[in-house]
Amino acid sequence: MSLLVSSDFTPPEHLQTTAFYLTPLNEHVAELDFAAVMSSVAQLKGLFRSQLDWPNADMTLAQNRASLTHHATEFNEKKAFAYAILDPNKTRCLGSVYIDSTADQELDSEVTFWLRNDSQELTMTLRLCILHWLGEQWPFKKVKLITTQYRACFSL
Repeated sequence: MSLLVSSDFTPPEHLQTTAFYLTPLNEHVAELDFAAVMSSVAQLKGLFRSQLDWPNADMTLAQNRASLTHHATEFNEKKAFAYAILDPNKTRCLGSVYIDSTADQELDSEVTFWLRNDSQELTMTLRLCILHWLGEQWPFKKVKLITTQYRACFSL
């Protein structure tokens, strides 16, 4: 897997709004992330069709930690970027955002996000914030945004 951004680009560590807080997925948020994932297994299986084995209904916290360690390694190597979506108090995980490479030569990145079922009212706010954030703080010009209900390409 090659670099998603140039080696001299520093990815944002956080995004804070009044509605949510983005922070890199890593072992520090493992328990919060695990609760969110396990509350949304069916929804996530539909979103991540290419990864039919994730998440399993019997996934353990240890398996989740291993997955988050992998995400942290990709983040540090600038190959992909995964963020936990936390509530403003940083006490509950609401979902995740994944910034990945794409096979489509006309796009710079594929950005996928999901929200747990009881946080769906944030979908539009999150979508708009992510697009603004990508345009302002990332080196992308055109991305594909994917959610459980939505797939579209955007010029930034």
